Amino acid sequence: MRRELTFHPETERTRDLIYSEQSSCDRSLHLLIQDNSGIPYEFLLKAYRTVVTRHLSSLNLRPPEAFLKGIVVQLENDAIESGLDVEDFRGAGFYLLLKSPDAVYVLTLNDRESFLLDGGQLVCLSDVQGVGGGGVERLRITEDDLQKELFAQRLCDMFMLFQIDSGFIQDRDIVLGCGEQSKGTVLEALNDPSWSSAADGTKKAIKSKFVTGRILCVRFGPPAVDTEPVFESMGRPFGGEGTGTGGRRNLVAVVAVVAVVGLVGAIWLSDRLFSGGGNAMDRGAAVITEEPVHAGEPAPDPTGTTSDELLMTAELEAISLTAVWSKTYSDQVTSSPVLHGNSVVFGCRDGHVYALDKGTGAARWKFAASAGVGASPAVHGDNIIAADYNGHIYAIHLTTGKEVWNRKLPMKVVSSPQVVGDRVLIGCYDSHAYCLSAVDGTVVWKQKTGGRVRASTVAAGETFVVPSYDGYLYGLDLATGAVRWRANIGGQLAGAAAAVGNTVVIGAPDGRVCAVGSADGTAAWSYKTGGGVKSSPVIQAGKVYVGSNDTWLYCFGLADGSLIWKHKTGDLVLARPHVDNGVVYVGSYDGHVHALDASDGTLLDKYDTGGAIYSSPTGDGEHLFFGNNSGDFICLSYHDKSSS
Repeated sequence: MRRELTFHPETERTRDLIYSEQSSCDRSLHLLIQDNSGIPYEFLLKAYRTVVTRHLSSLNLRPPEAFLKGIVVQLENDAIESGLDVEDFRGAGFYLLLKSPDAVYVLTLNDRESFLLDGGQLVCLSDVQGVGGGGVERLRITEDDLQKELFAQRLCDMFMLFQIDSGFIQDRDIVLGCGEQSKGTVLEALNDPSWSSAADGTKKAIKSKFVTGRILCVRFGPPAVDTEPVFESMGRPFGGEGTGTGGRRNLVAVVAVVAVVGLVGAIWLSDRLFSGGGNAMDRGAAVITEEPVHAGEPAPDPTGTTSDELLMTAELEAISLTAVWSKTYSDQVTSSPVLHGNSVVFGCRDGHVYALDKGTGAARWKFAASAGVGASPAVHGDNIIAADYNGHIYAIHLTTGKEVWNRKLPMKVVSSPQVVGDRVLIGCYDSHAYCLSAVDGTVVWKQKTGGRVRASTVAAGETFVVPSYDGYLYGLDLATGAVRWRANIGGQLAGAAAAVGNTVVIGAPDGRVCAVGSADGTAAWSYKTGGGVKSSPVIQAGKVYVGSNDTWLYCFGLADGSLIWKHKTGDLVLARPHVDNGVVYVGSYDGHVHALDASDGTLLDKYDTGGAIYSSPTGDGEHLFFGNNSGDFICLSYHDKSSS
């Protein structure tokens, strides 16, 4: 077994941190941390030490996924202890590549700077499914692993973990930390003969090099012929079968070498780079929450038969979800659409607001914002009110697509604007709720909360209801912005509330669905689901419909919060449901739109869109409009089969 170690920096000339180790012919670990963000350098050093010491320690020999997820948990805990916010990690360069006998794993904060070299082209890891039949899979880091950037609320939400099949990666290069401006330099370096073949004429199983000191390139040649299992975990070889004496002898040798190198490396790192102690113990990996069982509910079906199989009867197959048209864009469509006349209008993360013909999908106009548009637009008279990630609030003419006015707020806006009369109500990352004039964008008033406001706001009579990251739901006076009441929900509130009559309902990160009085914020009832509730609820006909990260859609009685029914989808439910004519339509991260009987949750039909759905559907009585995270905007017909 050959072990090659590279530590960096060797001098004070650079603050970027590099570690590269090949512990055997089919196992290696490579780490690159670029100091190109506002994160304190002391934290980067601590992160560097966390990865290196965990990898070298014989006490932490774990399967790849568990090892990498444990790294993320530790980094998140360290970030919290250091007082860092998730926003501080925008643009951070963290790249960790781990090779096991069966697969290659890439853990990164920036998938747009992580590439596979194939056919002389650098292809982003997120787009590799279109290259040579795939071979790359994105793995979930936590049970409620959400979209990067827009919906990230914790550091673990920002990390991406890719698994690449060993057969697919053979003789291909992985390039980490490469921006668009550096692609030419990287391609030139990889065409160098010294990189293409070893000096002695042999073809190494793993090669690595650093381009310009900041970009990591790794090539994986043919697998070793006579490798034995080296790492063991829980009695099974790490990436191999069997536990023969040869494997055990090899394990003992590796543990001895690792212990020595770990000790030397730890001393070297402590003397050269670090100060203070560190914790090498895992603080725990992700826990998958099972379906919650509440008192009074029937026990789970012991046969394992799904509700879909039991309830798809001929009598109930009345709704037919069929595609009418779809359009594909260059980035995710997470904005929920709004309908006006014959137009459907929505935002896209490609930085545009689009207006399409409802019937055909033909483009009416597109408006260029200053950044991605994830918030859902609203209508005021002849104008569309939209917001982008740079904090711009726009009034766009519905017919021409031309800008009417533009108001810049201090920070990022994800909250969807709400229009009440001639006022626009919206939240901002600067912790304020704003009331703007819908006529010219003038700030009428603003009110500070104790945390970031990313969830959409809602009006409940003369009360403006604002969820905040400080865990409180604020009831503000609609006319003045004065605080009427605060309800302590707890956690970073990310989903919008719904209000009808005297009741406001909101989901909580700890899995509760909570109802409070709109007059004074007094708690009315709560129900605990099995995962964080970041979906916005819908209230209709005395019922509350809301999704959960436990993959279930719930229906409660508005009066007392009693569970009426629940339906299991295949993944997170983050979209707001749409209810029309006794049918509930909801999108899931399983890629499907589910059509359910509003009375009992019976599945009537479902449609596979091919991409996770965050955009909440909107309907006009005959058609359903929504986007998905694959960049598609879709129109479905949901006519009754019996009437066709």
